[in-house]
Amino acid sequence: LLLATAGRAAAACDEPGLRAAYERLRAEVDACRPVPALSLADSLLLAMEDRQATDCERYRWIHYEKGETLEFLQRFEDALATYYPLATAAEADEQWALLAETHISIARTHEAIGRPADCRRHLHLARELIGAHGLDTLLARFAVRNASYHRLYDQPDSARYYAALAIEYGRRFGVQRAEVDGHLLAGMLALSDEAAIGHLRAATRLFLDRGDYNGAAYQAHNIARRYLQLGEPGRAHRQLDTAFLYAHGMPADYPGYHGVLETLYALRSQAFEAEGLIDSAYASLRHSIAAGALARTEVDQALVSQQEIAFNIAKEQEKLAFERQRARNLRWGLALVAALLAVLAGVALSNVRRKRYIARQKDELSAKNDELSRSFEQQSLLLSEIHHRVKNNLQLVVSLFTLKGQKATGDGLEQQLTDMADKVYSIGLIHEQLYRAGAYEEVHLPTYFGELARHFQSIQRGGRPLAIALDIAELALNLETVMPLGIICAELFSNSMKYGCRPDGPLRIQLSVTAAGDQYRLCYRDNGPGYPDGALLLDHDSLGGMLVYSMTRQLQGEAATGNEDGAVFTLV
Repeated sequence: LLLATAGRAAAACDEPGLRAAYERLRAEVDACRPVPALSLADSLLLAMEDRQATDCERYRWIHYEKGETLEFLQRFEDALATYYPLATAAEADEQWALLAETHISIARTHEAIGRPADCRRHLHLARELIGAHGLDTLLARFAVRNASYHRLYDQPDSARYYAALAIEYGRRFGVQRAEVDGHLLAGMLALSDEAAIGHLRAATRLFLDRGDYNGAAYQAHNIARRYLQLGEPGRAHRQLDTAFLYAHGMPADYPGYHGVLETLYALRSQAFEAEGLIDSAYASLRHSIAAGALARTEVDQALVSQQEIAFNIAKEQEKLAFERQRARNLRWGLALVAALLAVLAGVALSNVRRKRYIARQKDELSAKNDELSRSFEQQSLLLSEIHHRVKNNLQLVVSLFTLKGQKATGDGLEQQLTDMADKVYSIGLIHEQLYRAGAYEEVHLPTYFGELARHFQSIQRGGRPLAIALDIAELALNLETVMPLGIICAELFSNSMKYGCRPDGPLRIQLSVTAAGDQYRLCYRDNGPGYPDGALLLDHDSLGGMLVYSMTRQLQGEAATGNEDGAVFTLV
């Protein structure tokens, strides 16, 4: 009997009709149509429950899609109530792709309700699963969520990095929704209007590729609005013409069709007003008002159907409850008073059970919080120990380079080993700063450059005086930014100490780091004889120049060198 039941469940999971319905559900979710998607998901779940197919993986994927529709409807508590049991079941059955996707969606929900720590924790869990099980196709969605997280919590450099990854991975693995989201995030984070418009155009093309004229029309509208903000109403009009063309590609009965027209006519009215064409602006405004009136009278047939289904289910449940109550009354022959007492007793028992359940859930939640706190403390201690050991190991490498340099006999070999030791020291100093501060994601720039300057002053040879003046803004940057900066400055310090010494006075070095908006500016200068060629050669013919060039590219910055009473290096 058990084997027969399992066989029927497996057959139900693989039915062609069910597969087609599931693909339709995914299409509704990707098109951001939550109401019909939720109705379809509930229908599929009920059908599979009737066939006792609740243990197959597709049943859980349908639950996952239902969670996404609940997020779209901003029913975040219901979404989390769907995701958490789903994650537990997926982990128990080693369904790693489903588990990783669920963690990413939980992170998105926590981001929406303002819980950054929980969001970051679930992103970390998803990243571990992706790496451990080779789930490379999920990297695109993972990058989207990281870009959104860093955009919301004031880390624009990291947000731009992950948005670019989302575009790349979405294109590589055919995850078009993630590629679209990556372009939209990159457009919001772009440093120039032209770059933002370029990303919006790319998103528009992707919407057109999937036949989503609604999304394409809205992106064309966003481009037109950008042009209007830039004071170019003519280009805004041309873009609006394209947006109207996309809008007319939708069926007239498409949900939201008149809402799109309302938005487009309103922006066209603003464009005419900017050109001083008041009559045309008024005419477009009238069109916008008329479309808005039609939009407000549209009836969401899917929502009505869902409400009708819910009403019928409620009525059937009422009938079932009534029949059960009557059967009990007939069986026991109790009077109305006895039935009322039984109902009251049932209500009281239900309340007692509910209170016990709430108390048990509270205890479990408290225990889970304690466990998470202990785990966080252990991870913090482990990360601190890692930075400490990395610092010690790098210090050992520096010592080995130094000892080898002292024993070197070849031409320039001692200086090359010393230069390498200085660069390794600049990296080790970062880990030492992280270990001392107890903050493992950001480095305090004034402290770091102060320690780096004191190191180079301490290794100055020949009794030649070296004065280093620092003007570092109160900034704390992430490890990916500080490490290239440290390597660049170590190379510049080494160059000045080798080639910039003056016979008539001390070598003076000035280093400043300032912030201007969302950009940073590093300026380095000395009072030496300057660069022999008038500039530092940032090419592959010089190891130092190649290193500075590589680190500048890694920072996505622009470097300029020259001579001005000594050597000058500027990085933006």
